[in-house]
Amino acid sequence: MKRLNQILTTIIPLFTLFQVKSQTSSPDLFRERIYYQENVSFNPNPQFNGNIGSLTWSIDKNLNGYQYQYDGRNQMRVANHFSQNSKGKFIANDEYTVKSIDYDFNGNITDLNRININGLDKDLLAYSYNNRGQLKSLEDLGDLNEGFTSDFNSGSYTYDGNGNMVFDGHRNCTISYNKLNLPDTIAFASGDSIVMIYDASGKKWQKHVINRNGQRSTLTYIDNFQFLEDEFSAYYFEDGRIAQNNSNYQFEYQIKDHLNNNRVFFSDLNGDEKIDPNQEVLSQVHYYPFGMEMEGHWNQQTATTENPYKYNGKEMNPEFGLNWLDYGARWYDPSIGRWNTIDPKAEEFQSWNPYNYVVNNPVILMDPDGKAPESIHKDAEGNILAVMDDGDDNVYVHNDINTCLASCSGDAGVEAFVEKYQKHGTSAGGEKQDAKLTKEEQLLIKGVAVITEELLHATGHT
Repeated sequence: MKRLNQILTTIIPLFTLFQVKSQTSSPDLFRERIYYQENVSFNPNPQFNGNIGSLTWSIDKNLNGYQYQYDGRNQMRVANHFSQNSKGKFIANDEYTVKSIDYDFNGNITDLNRININGLDKDLLAYSYNNRGQLKSLEDLGDLNEGFTSDFNSGSYTYDGNGNMVFDGHRNCTISYNKLNLPDTIAFASGDSIVMIYDASGKKWQKHVINRNGQRSTLTYIDNFQFLEDEFSAYYFEDGRIAQNNSNYQFEYQIKDHLNNNRVFFSDLNGDEKIDPNQEVLSQVHYYPFGMEMEGHWNQQTATTENPYKYNGKEMNPEFGLNWLDYGARWYDPSIGRWNTIDPKAEEFQSWNPYNYVVNNPVILMDPDGKAPESIHKDAEGNILAVMDDGDDNVYVHNDINTCLASCSGDAGVEAFVEKYQKHGTSAGGEKQDAKLTKEEQLLIKGVAVITEELLHATGHT
C-alpha cells in the first residue's frame, strides 16, 4: 500500500496536466467514416436495414476501407478491401480482403478465407463441429506462419461438461477453469504455462507467465493500476495510460473507432502540446473483421512497452502464441471468430450457437463483457427510448411516449420518459415484457446512450 500511495502522489498532479494537453491533440491522426445506404462509388452494396455498407479510415491522409456483403440473417459474408491511390481514385485490391465466410444454420462459421498484405491466402479455415455446436476440429490450408498460426494443418478441440474448451489442438495446450468458468491455468505441451488468479467476484487479480525453465513473470491488477513484479507498470484511463519509462512516467493516448477498437497510440514526447505524426505516433493497429490484427508497416512499436488493450479495448494475451482476448466474462479467439466458453445468457438466445461472436456481424456489433444490458425501455413500435444503468435487466414498453433515442437529449420524448422514471422508479411506468431482448437488440443498443444518475444530474433532472 505504501508503494501505491507513492505512485498516486506522483501521478495525480500529472493527470491534471494531461487534461490540458489532450485538448491540443490533432484530430487528424485518425479519421473514420461509415456508409450505410449512401450512393457513392465505393459503396456498391448499400444497406437499408442498419447494416454498414462500407467503411473508410485514414491515417495521415492514407485512406483505406472495406465494402461489406451480408446474408439474409445479417451475417457478414464478404469484406472487400480498397484503398485510395495518389490521384484520389478508389482501387479495390485483394490485400486484407476477407473473400468468403460461410455459416451453418446455427450460426457456426464453416469456412473463412483471409487474404494477407501481398494478396495471397493468409487463412483458409475449414471448421467441423460436434452435435452440440462445439468446435471439433479446424483445418488451415493457408499460411501456417501468419494469421491463424499453428504447427499443424489440422487440430482438434475438446470441452468439459460446462461447455468450456479444455484442449486446443492447434496451440497444443490444456485449459482448466475455476468455479466461475474462468480459465485459471493454461498449460502448453512445451512446459510453458499461464496461471490466472481471480477474486471471489471473478475479477482478475494476477497473471503469472511461467516458461518451461520455471522463470516466472507476475502482473498484478489493482483497479486501473498494473504492477509487474511488484513494481509500477502502468495506470490505464479512458483515453490512454501512464506507463513506466525507465525512472519517468510517460503519458500515452489512444484514438478509438466506432467499435471501441484502439487504432492509434501516440504521446507528446517533446512536450510541445502538438503531435508530430512522423515522430510521436507510437503505433497503429488495424483489424480484419472479427478482430485479427492486420500486418503492415504500422505495426512498428516505439512505445516503451506495447499496450495490450486493442480490439474492443480488451486485453490481448500473446504469451506463448496464445493470442486470446480477455473480455471479463469469457475469453475470445479473434483468429477463428469464436468464444472459448458458452454465453452466460445462452438460454435467452436459443436460435444462435452460444460460441458465436456478436451474431456474426462484427462490423456493427460488439459484446463488451458477455453480460446482458441494463433495463431497456421501448415505445409501442419497439423503438428504444432509453437504456438505464440501474441493475434491472427487464424490458419495459411505454405506449404513451413519442419515439426518441436516449441520445437526443432535450426532446419531448426523453423529457417525458425521465419524468416518469423519477416518479415510478426502474419501470418508469412502463409495462414489463415477458420476453427478453433478442441478442441482436441487446448488441445494437450498445450504441444508445446509457442514462446514468450522473447524466440525470448533469442535465438538471435530479
